[in-house]
Amino acid sequence: MEPHASAWIRRYAPGRAFTPMPPPLTYRPVRVATGSDDEDGRLVLADGRLVAVLVHLAGEEHKELRGGWFLEAGFGCCAVPAPGVFPTIEDAEAWIGEQLSK
Repeated sequence: MEPHASAWIRRYAPGRAFTPMPPPLTYRPVRVATGSDDEDGRLVLADGRLVAVLVHLAGEEHKELRGGWFLEAGFGCCAVPAPGVFPTIEDAEAWIGEQLSK
């Protein structure tokens, strides 16, 4: 077994090679000092490692983006230019999973 194999779940599909799957994500609520009403945040961990900080957009100034989730900071493979605002935390989770699978 390869080193750190616990970080990846391997899925078998007949006739295909094993496909590495990203580890499950863990969320930890945190208040983020953004200087605005947008303080509700989540630390996102993959296999115990911090990969992202998400902030819930709550301020009136966000208009149609209000209620979405913004990637305040990304680490490792999630350290990319801002991908935009995710409408739901599930959308953010899907994007993070894609980044971890690359």
